[in-house]
Amino acid sequence: MLVRHERPIRCLLMGYNGTGNTGSDIRLLTAIDDVRAAFGEETSITIVSIDCERTESVIPSDERIQVVPFKLAPHKFIPSSYRLAWQHDVTILIEGSTFKQSWSPWLLHAYIWSAQHALWCGNYAVAYAVDVGDLTAFHALCTRWIVNKMSLVMTRTEIARKRLEDMGVKRPIIANTDTAFQYRGHVDSSPGPPAVGIAPVEFFHWPVQFKLWDRSENRYRWPFSFRWTPERRQRSQDMVENYVQLVRHIQNRHDLDVKLIAMEDVDAEVCERI
Repeated sequence: MLVRHERPIRCLLMGYNGTGNTGSDIRLLTAIDDVRAAFGEETSITIVSIDCERTESVIPSDERIQVVPFKLAPHKFIPSSYRLAWQHDVTILIEGSTFKQSWSPWLLHAYIWSAQHALWCGNYAVAYAVDVGDLTAFHALCTRWIVNKMSLVMTRTEIARKRLEDMGVKRPIIANTDTAFQYRGHVDSSPGPPAVGIAPVEFFHWPVQFKLWDRSENRYRWPFSFRWTPERRQRSQDMVENYVQLVRHIQNRHDLDVKLIAMEDVDAEVCERI
């Protein structure tokens, strides 16, 4: 339980912000509301972001909210993370895929370091509505080690809670739901033909890998590159052909329009190919 301070609580939100990822942006908005509901409207909130301008375009304009850059390179991230932890009372991991390595083991490391820095500073470390994936033995060990020391852990599924317990986590874990489900956006009620939305995800270039030099078309964000191989490219092409058949079926059999939705910048290419 957080002890009330004489001054407003300073809260650090650590997630996959600033990439244009729809799910992460919605989780961020709902996390801001939840933090203020728990700690008060006067709470000072700092958001860590890969692209500060993009994050600022999504969140409400508020003098009590600031956005700071996320340093991708490990030698920059670690000291920056410690400094931020020292400046705040509580660090909250808000990314859904917090304890996963399917997208990037480096993100998993970043979340673990953020929590550890908060604890080293004598502050609170919270995992909020997070998920847990299949991890290597080493990453499972690191995850168990940090989760057992965190102040509060909430997963977004019962399966995620069970996975942590199977790893050897002994601390209490709350299994809840994804905070993003609280979001209520604007519905466009303008007239138009019925449509079906499809959100293709390019699975086959993940996880990214640390690579100082690489071709620009393979680059995610320096110093990380996508993990393309001839086999992965062929599987990606097969996936595109399957989506093409699905779109044709929807158009020809059901006479519906199709809207392809890129859930993140990196998914725009696969939408264009379809």
